[in-house]
Parts: sequence; structure tokens; C-alpha cells
Amino acid sequence: MNIFSARSAGPFLGRLRAALTAMSVALLASYFVLVLLQVFFRYVLNESLFWAEELGWRHLAATFASRYSN
Repeated sequence: MNIFSARSAGPFLGRLRAALTAMSVALLASYFVLVLLQVFFRYVLNESLFWAEELGWRHLAATFASRYSN
């Protein structure tokens, strides 16, 4: 039995789970925007965002770390 899935875990763990879920959603949304920016810059403006790929991998790693930390 996982402590995050227990119904009687209390309000603290419920708030913690909600905060981690919100952080995961925000990170995935920002990753999506970053990918769109990278595609726009590369194919429309013919310029590469040199920092976009590195930042994208960090966003993705942080998202999975926050989502699967339980």
C-alpha cells in the first residue's frame, strides 16, 4: 500500500500530492511550449535555439521526478 494512495492519509499528504500534480502539469505545459518554440525558430526563422534541447531534457526529467517520486 502506497502512502500517497491511502484515503486516511490526512490533509497534508493530499495537499502534497496536489502540489506535485500541479507542478507536473506546469512542467509538461512549459515543455510543450518549448518544443513549439524550437520548431518555429528552426523551420520558420532558420535559427536554432541552442539552449532549447538542454532545457527540454531538464524539464522532462523534473516532470518525471516529481510525478513518480511517490
